[in-house]
Amino acid sequence: MAFAAETICVQGSNERKDPFGAISMPIYQNAAYAHPGLGKSTGYDYSRCSNPTRDEVQKTVALLEQGTEALAFSTGMAAITAMMEIFSPGDHLIATDDLYGGTLRLWNTISHKNGISVDCVDTSNVGTVKAALRPETKAIYLETPSNPMMKVADIQAIADLAHENGCLLIVDNTFLSPYFQKPLTLGADIVVHSGTKYLEGHNDTLSSSIISTRLQEPVCLRLTAGCYSAVSRHWQSAWNSTRRMLWPSHTGWNRDRKWKKSIISDWIPDRIRS
Repeated sequence: MAFAAETICVQGSNERKDPFGAISMPIYQNAAYAHPGLGKSTGYDYSRCSNPTRDEVQKTVALLEQGTEALAFSTGMAAITAMMEIFSPGDHLIATDDLYGGTLRLWNTISHKNGISVDCVDTSNVGTVKAALRPETKAIYLETPSNPMMKVADIQAIADLAHENGCLLIVDNTFLSPYFQKPLTLGADIVVHSGTKYLEGHNDTLSSSIISTRLQEPVCLRLTAGCYSAVSRHWQSAWNSTRRMLWPSHTGWNRDRKWKKSIISDWIPDRIRS
């Protein structure tokens, strides 16, 4: 039975099996898991590989996008970086000419160095996309609506074009979210999200996901998913160390919420984030 997006957001996958009967999904923060015996596993061994909370997020996002599987990441760029591991040196991609700047910087600095070329064209015109195809083209990457100019592409028409030429269609669905647009139902093979924007919605969490109906892509990407989650861990570690050096006398840091909020809002933007 298919549920509405509102129900999925509230109920999740409904596959939770919490041993203590928690109605809401607990947040499992542990790194490792006890084994019931030698050579036996509960299905969870180390949180970089799998974690019950992350699994529930992935199942819920897959349901929202009507995909078969999803992978969760710490940031949108972590998801796109992992997605690029599908491709090999010599591969060519066609992409929307109006893209989130971080995606362009990744391709211009890292992907280009790795021998992967990307041509950015006006994907709101199917003819322009067709003209950019090469024998070595492996995928078409759409951001629709695009960021920041809100250009719109015909997902279904470009999906047909991609598949006729043996290419994947990848869609960044960040701006509309699965509530308003489900690219997989229109023929896309892979959907990526920066969950920091509309999926999360409160401007206080970094997250992202990759969703697919083609099982071989998630299997490949699963091997890299844990590696790219290190970004958020390293940031938190660096911030904790900096905090202790600058304010060693403030042992009640976590208890003084008002002071903590003031320091984060007033100090970080000027001295760290710039």
